[in-house]
Amino acid sequence: MLGGSTSTNFMMYVRGNKEDFNRWSTEDAVGDPQWNYENLLPYYKKPEDYNGIYASDPASAQYHGKGGLLNVATHDYMPGVEEFLAAAQEKGYTVGDYNGANQEVFSKVDVTTQDGWRESTYRAFYKDTGKPSNLCIKKYALVTKINFRPIAIPGKPRKAVGVTYQRQGLTRSVTATKEIILSAGAFGSAKILLLSGVGPAAHLRSLKVTEKN
Repeated sequence: MLGGSTSTNFMMYVRGNKEDFNRWSTEDAVGDPQWNYENLLPYYKKPEDYNGIYASDPASAQYHGKGGLLNVATHDYMPGVEEFLAAAQEKGYTVGDYNGANQEVFSKVDVTTQDGWRESTYRAFYKDTGKPSNLCIKKYALVTKINFRPIAIPGKPRKAVGVTYQRQGLTRSVTATKEIILSAGAFGSAKILLLSGVGPAAHLRSLKVTEKN
């Protein structure tokens, strides 16, 4: 399905908690500071055309983008939401933008829609705007392996240079000119890595998977 989960989900625009990103930069991503929230925020803003209820708030420009291809707006049908937010405020909770400075808030829901239509990534970046000249989509293709080659520097890891995939009964390999982005979901990404020889060594040996497979 073109657009992936953006073509089937509820369209809620939620970036996730900023402290999760910050944790990646210190723990999960081997302490790589490039993954902290401040460094990633510009990449969230760049594709966004924010037209939600906080669009007129000057502070929203720090956390939202304008003029991008992905329209983000506040859901226009939320029966009872005003009463819900009023009750939250009565209990002392904060009402605000959950993608803004303070994410511990009660809020109306922002969604990815455009003129009443679902704004999937396929619609926003392909169907409505024309096929990008640098994009080629191969439907019904299944990636089975990431291809690596050694780097001529002692002690350096192997470099991912391409992928092998199956399509219409044929197996083909393609080579990347810059980099490979692995985005096959929580289970699919791990499976491809394992099939490529990336993972717990003992587990891979038990399955007779090697980097040459």
